[in-house]
Amino acid sequence: VSAAALQPPAPRRKHTLLKAEEIEVVDARRQRKQTPAEPPQEITGRKHFIRDIIENDIKEKKHETIITRFPPEPNGYLHLGHAKSICLNFGIAKDYGGRTHLRLDDTNPEKEQQIFADAILEDVRWLVGENDEDPWFEGVRHASDYFDVLYACAKLLVRRG
Repeated sequence: VSAAALQPPAPRRKHTLLKAEEIEVVDARRQRKQTPAEPPQEITGRKHFIRDIIENDIKEKKHETIITRFPPEPNGYLHLGHAKSICLNFGIAKDYGGRTHLRLDDTNPEKEQQIFADAILEDVRWLVGENDEDPWFEGVRHASDYFDVLYACAKLLVRRG
């Protein structure tokens, strides 16, 4: 262990004071965000590398159906990265006539709470739901539903060396 690792961490500043010119920049950014967005221009060239792969697989008949999944861990509320994944996975499945499985990765029971699982379902419905039906395919799945199968596979792999 190095001497630096034994040193206490530097104290963090709790508040940052802004100068008058910095406040003007922040206010200008807020005003810019409030202006209406321009409609996107037509995309030329490659649309999206994931869509390119999917379209190539469909053309080569590698898969009959597009199946995506969204596997959050219910140990906190969703963040922007989760929202991007939701829109990507559910959007691709919808665009290509496929389906998306929602599987809660409930592998750490000490950190998971029902309030987070409920919030995840509500957020997914809000982001991609179009009617009263849940947007995911055949109900919510849980990683713990597959523990017996995973355990049996692990034992088989150990036996095989």
